[in-house]
Amino acid sequence: MNIEYVLGTINLFLLGFLGWTLFSMLHIPAPAMLGSLVVVGTLRLLNFPLISSPDFLPTLVQIIIGYIAGSGVTRDKARELKSMMAPASIIVIWSISMIFILSFTLTRLTFLDAYTAILSSSMGGLPEMTLIALAVGAETSVVAVIHTLRIVVTLAIFPLLAEKFETDYIDKIPNKNNNTIKCSNNSTFIKNIRQSIRNIYVKTLNIKSMSVHKLLKSWAKTFLILCAASIGGFLISSFGVPAGVMVGSMLTVSIISLTGVEIKPVSSNIVTFILIGTGIMVADNVSAKTVEIIVSDKFIMIILISTILIFLSSFFVAYLINKITGWDKLTCFLSAAPGGFTVIATLAIDYEKDPFAISILHLCRLIVIKTLVPIVFALIT
Repeated sequence: MNIEYVLGTINLFLLGFLGWTLFSMLHIPAPAMLGSLVVVGTLRLLNFPLISSPDFLPTLVQIIIGYIAGSGVTRDKARELKSMMAPASIIVIWSISMIFILSFTLTRLTFLDAYTAILSSSMGGLPEMTLIALAVGAETSVVAVIHTLRIVVTLAIFPLLAEKFETDYIDKIPNKNNNTIKCSNNSTFIKNIRQSIRNIYVKTLNIKSMSVHKLLKSWAKTFLILCAASIGGFLISSFGVPAGVMVGSMLTVSIISLTGVEIKPVSSNIVTFILIGTGIMVADNVSAKTVEIIVSDKFIMIILISTILIFLSSFFVAYLINKITGWDKLTCFLSAAPGGFTVIATLAIDYEKDPFAISILHLCRLIVIKTLVPIVFALIT
């Protein structure tokens, strides 16, 4: 690892931190992820000499997300896996249907060939679909741009949905004066700074109140669990499971939690780090060529058809899941959102939704699509 690579990586995170700071000052929802995405993505569009996100970042983010999701698993929650069969079946049927409906529509109304249309219609994740596109000779740039757009659109509309759904829910709760509790605006930047300083002060007092032995024991325990999560992640990933590092980390930590071991939650600073890191990773797919493809006359029709059909259908699926399970609307939308696995899991953590249930449902979708697409290609070849 040379010094230029290290400095380039530090520069990316400084830019991500800058985006988070600016978006916090402007009271924009999900500031860590959206801020880093916008700042780094804009600089990439302007052809600033930025390195790609470091190779270790996707793995590190997936391990931490898996740790957070798995640490919240209890025996009661494990018993709820049976209740996920219905929403999982809906999502799988929806995913398969969209491959055929959307790919047929795209091949009829646009210039896309069958391979490119199928891969563009498959909500199987950007890396997997791009690799398959390269293997079968499809229009890789088109596939990559469409999947990137879905992630960006999800990131853009989700905070708006969150604000609406959470406000509607809170407004229905009467307070002691028989008025309604209004959803407060995002804290100002100065309040965030004050709160951060207060948190650091409280943590410092807690550390002082703990013996050095207990403190080291707690850190060592967390480190060992993270090591086990990493091993589990790499093991599952070696079997070709989609987002295997995250899934393996989540399953490993879940098993440890179910044995009765108390798992310390990660700090808010680490959550902010993975949010910034996710924004940086998404920005890797933004370039001047991306914009050139998007604004082309031929591509506008593809964008409109794919985006409208995918998101309208995902809202309908989220509605069905809400009616069947009774889960809150944000959890249902995240379960049916067409964005990437890592992005959706990170949003679930950021908005304090159940990342375990959401990850399980997305895993079902990814496994089915990753299995189905090669079979479809074999049939049409």
